[in-house]
Amino acid sequence: LSVLDIEFHPDSPDTLIIASGNMFQDRTGVLKVVRNGADYDTTWIDTDLDPGTEGMVTCVEVDPFSPDTMLAGISAFGAGTLWKTTNGGQTWYDSPGSYHGVVSIMQHPAYPNQVVYTTPENSLFRSYDWGETWSESAEWGGERESLSSIAMFPDYPGRILISSSGNGAYIS
Repeated sequence: LSVLDIEFHPDSPDTLIIASGNMFQDRTGVLKVVRNGADYDTTWIDTDLDPGTEGMVTCVEVDPFSPDTMLAGISAFGAGTLWKTTNGGQTWYDSPGSYHGVVSIMQHPAYPNQVVYTTPENSLFRSYDWGETWSESAEWGGERESLSSIAMFPDYPGRILISSSGNGAYIS
């Protein structure tokens, strides 16, 4: 099991939401694990997101105000999309306007409806309606970079910091 991202369930600190994926496409998807006692290894719930041949799940974001709503990013060699669920992972649908693969997702800490994601193509996409619609906000660099994380500044709604594993960080 390759764990690529972990989120706590906002209403249940005993529940973790895990993005699992690898290049060989075995056991890729979004999983929930519920702690029973002192250990987190007792109950695994597969949320039925199976990207099939599209790639692997790289990241997950849980809406803290509506925890049954989640976004899951899928990426594979420049392809992939963003998937959304509004019923805790029972069903997933392709989030409109997302493409190019998804490296990381983040909800803005001060503006709960604003979510951003980055792609392997050095692009930043932004949604102001928690993933119902997307628009490209920025591009950077000349070559594809290995992006690693996003940070959003709570006091400055437009300021976003994106890190890469090879060329430092970029700020918008």
